[in-house]
Amino acid sequence: MNMQLEIGGKSIFRIVVWLFLMSTFFAAASSCGRKPRQAVTGDKVGFVDLAAIFEEYSKVEKYDKQIEELSKVKKDERTGITEEIRKTQDSLALLSESAKQDKEKELEKQFGKLEEFDNAAREELTKRRNELLKEVFDDIEKVVQDYADENKYDMIFTSRSLIFRKEQYDVTPPVLRELNRRHEHQVAAA
Repeated sequence: MNMQLEIGGKSIFRIVVWLFLMSTFFAAASSCGRKPRQAVTGDKVGFVDLAAIFEEYSKVEKYDKQIEELSKVKKDERTGITEEIRKTQDSLALLSESAKQDKEKELEKQFGKLEEFDNAAREELTKRRNELLKEVFDDIEKVVQDYADENKYDMIFTSRSLIFRKEQYDVTPPVLRELNRRHEHQVAAA
C-alpha cells in the first residue's frame, strides 16, 4: 500500500522541493547585481591589527623595559640565594658527620627559600605584566572607540577575528598614530 500523499496527482514531497527550489532561485535572482549587505545598509566597518599596534605603540616598549628591569632585579636576588646554597654545599665536604646533618638541614631550608622566592617572583612578574597589558588594552579600546565615533564606524574588528580582509578596511595606522600621540602627551605632561 502506497502511503504517499498526493495533491493533483503530484506527491507533497515533490511540491515542497519545487517550492524550495523556486524560492531559492528568486532569492538569488533578486540579489544579483547588488553589493553585499554592508554597502546596501551603509554599515561602515574596519579592522585593527593588534600585533602591529603592540610592535609600534611606544607605551608597550616602555612597559617591556619596566618588566625587563624588574626581571633583572629578581634574577639578581635569585643569584644571591643560589650563591648562599653553593657556599653551604661547598662547606659540607669539610664537616664532620654530625655537623653535616645540621648543614643539610640548613641547605633544605635554603632550597625551600629558593622555591618560595621563585614562586613569589613569578607571581609578581605575572601580576605586573597583566596590569600593564590591561592598561595597554584599555588605551587601545578607548582610542578605537573614539576613532569609530569620530569617523562614524559601525564596527571595528581585530584582524585576528577575520578570515579574509581587504587592506582598505585597515584602520591600524590612524589608531596607532593616535595612541602614540596620546602617550607622548601623557609623558610630556608628567
